[in-house]
Order: sequence, then C-alpha cells, then structure tokens
Amino acid sequence: MLAKKPGIISLNSLFFLFVLLMAMYAGQKVGDYYVPDSDFFDFRHKAQAFQDLTWPENTKRLPMYASSIALISAIIPGAEDELLAAQMINLIAFVGSIIALFFLARKIVGKAGFFVAWCYAIHPVTLKMLVKPKADLLTSFLIILAVLLFVHRRKESYLVVFFAALCRYEGALLIPGFFLVDWLWRKRPLRAALGSVTASIGVGGWLLLNALQSGSVNPYSFYYEENHMSTKWLQYLEVTFLNAASFATDHWQVILAILLALATLTGGLLLLRRDQEAAVVLWIYLLGYVALHILWPADLNDYTVMVLWLIFILVIQTLIAWIPRAWFTQWQNTWLTVFLGGVALAVLLWAVDEPGAGVAMNLVSAIFAAGALLLFSGWNGRTSVLPLMFAMFAIISLGYGGQARTELYLVRYAKAEYRVLAEWFEKNAGPNDRLLVNKPVIAHYFTDMEKSRFVAMSSIPAKTKEQFIDACIDSNITYVAWVSTDKRRSTDPNIVQDYRYTVQNLYLLDPLLENQHPAFEYVTELNIARRQATVYRFVHNDLKEEE
Repeated sequence: MLAKKPGIISLNSLFFLFVLLMAMYAGQKVGDYYVPDSDFFDFRHKAQAFQDLTWPENTKRLPMYASSIALISAIIPGAEDELLAAQMINLIAFVGSIIALFFLARKIVGKAGFFVAWCYAIHPVTLKMLVKPKADLLTSFLIILAVLLFVHRRKESYLVVFFAALCRYEGALLIPGFFLVDWLWRKRPLRAALGSVTASIGVGGWLLLNALQSGSVNPYSFYYEENHMSTKWLQYLEVTFLNAASFATDHWQVILAILLALATLTGGLLLLRRDQEAAVVLWIYLLGYVALHILWPADLNDYTVMVLWLIFILVIQTLIAWIPRAWFTQWQNTWLTVFLGGVALAVLLWAVDEPGAGVAMNLVSAIFAAGALLLFSGWNGRTSVLPLMFAMFAIISLGYGGQARTELYLVRYAKAEYRVLAEWFEKNAGPNDRLLVNKPVIAHYFTDMEKSRFVAMSSIPAKTKEQFIDACIDSNITYVAWVSTDKRRSTDPNIVQDYRYTVQNLYLLDPLLENQHPAFEYVTELNIARRQATVYRFVHNDLKEEE
C-alpha cells in the first residue's frame, strides 16, 4: 500500500484542505445559471404543497427532495426561498458526498481513497449536478453515506437508505444487497428483515399512492409506454461508462469508456476475493442501476452521478492490484512530480472561463493517467514526494473543475431563452394578452404576472392545424413562442416519436419554422448565448375578416 506517513503533511490534513478548496469552489458555482433546471419547478410546487399541508397534484417524483426544500425554505426570507434552499441542499450534499466517499473508499481501497474522492469531486457530471437544483446529488450523498455505515456494521444504514429511496428510486437498490449480506454473511436474519422492511416502507408506500392516483405501477409510464424507448437498451447501457469518461475529448471518450468498463469489472471481481460483503453490496447496486435505467431509459448524463462513486472505487481497486510499485526511484519521482505539477499549474492558468473554450481534456486526461501511475508506483516510508503529488491533484482539480468543459456552460444557459422571453412579454404584453409556450411554469417564474397569462402547449386540445387555430381562438392566445430547444427537436432526424415532441403537441408549430402559418405573423427573435426564442403574434382580426 501507500506510505504510512506521507512526510510533510498527514493524509487527513491534506484531505481537509482539498475539501475546503472544493467547498469554496462549489459555493461560487452552485447557482451559476440563468434559469434553474426545469425539474426544479415541480419540486418547488411540491414543496409549496407540503408547506400548505396539502397533497401535490402528482406523485411521479419522490418527496424527499421537495420536503427538504419545504423545511429549509420555511426559514429563508425572500421571493426565491425555495431556490436558495435547493442550492443549500446541493452544496451540503456535494461536500458531504466527498467526505463520505473518502472514508468509504479508504475502508475498501486504503489510502488511495483520496484519489477516489478526487475523481468524483472534479468530474464534470458531479459539478453539473452541483449546479442543477435536482435530487440526484442528494441521492448520491445518501447512498454513499448508507454504504459507509453498512460496511462499518451500523444499523443506522437502513434508516439512511429509507431517506435515499424516498429521494430517487436508485436509493432503493441498496436494500437487496444489505438484506443478503446481513442474512447470509453476518448471520443476522432479524436485522436483515426488519431493516429491509424499514428501508422499503417509504418508497413502497409512495409507489402505491402513485399507482392509485395515476392508475399505473410505473411512475414514469407517461414518458415511456407509448414510445417504447426501452428497446434502445444497449444505447442506454453504454451511456453509463461514456458519461463516466466525459473528462476526455470526444475522440478519446469511447476508448476511455471501454477501459473504465473493463477496470470496473476487474475491480469488482478482485473485490469479491478481498471483501465479499462490500463486493456483494456494490455488485447488486451496479447491476440494479443498469437494469433500472434499461427499464426507464433516459440519455441524460445527470443520473450517472449516482454510480460514479462506485465506478471509481472499483477502477482504483484495479490500479492498486495491477500497477507495479517500483518503476521509479525517489529522485525520478521528485522530478516527475515537479514536471506534472508544472503542467497542472499551466492548465490552471490557461483555463480561461470563456463560453465553450474549456480545457484541452486530452491533456488533463494525460495528467490523470500519469498521476495514477505515479501515485501507485514506488513510494515507501522514506519517500516525502507523496504530499507534493497530492497537492498537484488539488491544483488540477481547481483548473479542471473550474472549467468542466462545456457541461457548466450548457447548464448556465439551459432554457435561458425562457427568461428573456418572459421579460420581453412582461414589458410588451397588453393587459389581456396571453402567451402560448411549451413550459409556461418557467416563464411565469420570472415575472409578476398572473399564471393564467401563460398557456402550455400540452394543454391545447388539438391534433391538426385547423384544430390548433380554433383552440388558440378559444383560449384567447395572443402570442406564440417557439424556443430553440424545441426547434432543434423538431428538425433533428434522429428524434422519432419523442414524447416531448408528440405528447406536448410541439409538432403543431412546425409551419412556423418557415413562416408558413397564415394565422401567425413574426414579431421578434430573442437571443441569449446560443439560445433563441422566436415570438409570433396570433392574428385574430385577420382570421375574422377572411371568414
């Protein structure tokens, strides 16, 4: 293993410094967007319902994240209290997951657990989910914490799983692993049974309530049953490791994804020989995660944050077992560390925070690979280079994490056109004007106007152009907005029967692409970064004259 005493600074002190730096960075990035993720508005609606002691309109999403927002926002003053509460939850979950993962990984792979926590903390998907006010990062934190408590044989692990399973369904995937290990390996059948029932009762009860309300056991049947997207299972199976390899440029990403998959498989098999209890829990969770996302497929890389921690533990397990320990002398280690540290510092200084600029990820990946080789080769009790190596990783983490390539740029401007659209409408609309838009809840959030002034495309009872015009007249629609996100979906030949396009009636706006709809006239195009919102006016008077 690594040296027992690094020399200049203890491992725990170094880790504390790393967490402090990442917490400072996270505090700057946690609210870095023009528009919150669209899922936030559903969580916000549920949080308001919980505060009013009323039942939410739908039970598709589990209640833990929304109820946490409700509790914290109750003590936060201001109009955006729910959003600030979500940001606080994400910040706590980000720092908490790094700390919990460090101690979990150290229990499984020794002092290399620092490297596992480092990989997880600076990964583009982790940083993306830090920024997004969604339940994924909190779920990841609770899952890691539950596994940490379980490997230390703490019965509180089942209680943490109870909350994790009420946050996202992935949390429930720990229950069968905990049950089997407690029953078969630890010979505690009573704890296994009682703990599993305790952990399951919350998510099971919520699924029952959802089935009674929606008429379907599958809470996401609205998305997938009609379009049979689960037939693309192989594509979504690949997504997990492609997302895990997203710190590489596109032409290296596939190769790196294959290497990560092989290293994960190898690490899982090696861990079965060393620590069967931990291996069973991790294997069941990993297989369950893959199965869950085959049944409920989605190509978003957001969900990968809930499995990244496991992948990196098993990858580091493989590195520890396979990489020789004596490739370099202490003198060579010193010069290599100085060289790599200089390269890392150059990357940090070169990483200008410009839209789309990013860091050359192939260079960072090269540092990543070289650092892994250097970290696990040749150190012994007489070597004092190890602290410098860890310090280099901290420098890289700021340079690399400060960019996270285009991920944070995309999050920053995701659906930003809705905000500029809402601000334009509030400034230019008459007292009786109404705007037809795909996601009215987002647009309304940035105005002081009544909710009734914004109408959802999905609420228009129309299947043809003629029915669409009649429905606009009946709903007193004045303006129609075609936002860039939906426009790309309409023109993308690879998207067939996408639920967002078919269920939400966006195909009715197709003629607006070429200004071929006589009932609408072009008003303006609003731009922010690479996003646009094109506004059309519904010509009521012209239609009446034609009649």
